[in-house]
Amino acid sequence: MSLLVRTVWEVAVAHGIPVMLLEESQLRASSVFVDCETRDDIAATLARIYPELLMDLPPKRKKWQSEHPRMTVFDAVALGLSYWLHEKTEAMPPTFDNM
Repeated sequence: MSLLVRTVWEVAVAHGIPVMLLEESQLRASSVFVDCETRDDIAATLARIYPELLMDLPPKRKKWQSEHPRMTVFDAVALGLSYWLHEKTEAMPPTFDNM
């Protein structure tokens, strides 16, 4: 676990904010993203679900190009949607013992 994630987690817990970590495998297992092989595919899928994101959908990245800064918007939406889809599953609260 990165220092940033650990710090955010500790501050949230100290303020009584519930925290749940999702693994990338949980995100990709979401029924919405099953056919997505790349982050570009995930972004395109989200833009189809939420048409208001179409304006922010960056062009598909070539292997030699850096990731477009707007991809963070799609990361956040994908994480929120995955959390919502997994809310009622067996997601375990984070512990530092197994990370």
